[in-house]
Amino acid sequence: MATRQHLVQTAQHFKNLLGNRMFRTVERMDFTTKLRETSGENNRIKDNVAAELSELLADHGVRCFPKLTDTERGDDTIRLYHSGSLLTTLIELIQYPSQEGDKQLGQVVSKIKGQWAWAESTGPAALVEDREQ
Repeated sequence: MATRQHLVQTAQHFKNLLGNRMFRTVERMDFTTKLRETSGENNRIKDNVAAELSELLADHGVRCFPKLTDTERGDDTIRLYHSGSLLTTLIELIQYPSQEGDKQLGQVVSKIKGQWAWAESTGPAALVEDREQ
């Protein structure tokens, strides 16, 4: 059975794999393979191990989408990204809808579409539509 130290080493491996990239996509089976390699045993990543590994990844500043606990098959893919990044904000805005989040998401989409009106140096940026009012 994999120990906590094996899970820590596995999480560290994926942090190093992500490195300075904004994101990286891996197969879920890569987690199983690395855990087996680290522990020397034929481990499987079920719900409790997936939850613990996700927690350790978060402790290392790495998040997964979809969450490890939301995937089951080895051919599922998971995107790794840094906690606290713009990508984290975007994923959370999409995953957890709210009225307040809709405004933020709209601003991000407008910026991506090139319709962003940059603010004067003394104020916040606004959408083109907001400035015309």
